Amino acid sequence: TNAIKTSKYNFFTFLPLNLFEQFQRIANAYFLVLLVLQVIPQISSLSWFTTVVPLILVLTVTAAKDATDDINRHRSDNRVNNRKVQVLIDRKSSADPAAPESGAGGTVTHSRGCVISGTRRKPQTALCFHL
Repeated sequence: TNAIKTSKYNFFTFLPLNLFEQFQRIANAYFLVLLVLQVIPQISSLSWFTTVVPLILVLTVTAAKDATDDINRHRSDNRVNNRKVQVLIDRKSSADPAAPESGAGGTVTHSRGCVISGTRRKPQTALCFHL
């Protein structure tokens, strides 16, 4: 079946992918290097606490923003993927995407057709193909 997926993460990949993306930013990587250097007592003039608190605060706020954005993308994807469409095959209309002419789950199996989403008066999207 055809589906739109604009979200970046799922439940299991959020933390590793988000941390990887955040440490691609030079400022976050710089503070991580400073944190590693401040753990070494011979070269550190300050406590490690002075670097870890701002770094964790920035990472947490950015992760919360990214999580909120991705949840909204998941919701938008679900709305678009569950929208009713009209399938036109060889100039014959089917309002139900699961009709026998369109195959299971709305997948068009004929050589010519259009899939139109939106209303009859104002289509929002039209995908036409000819194989």
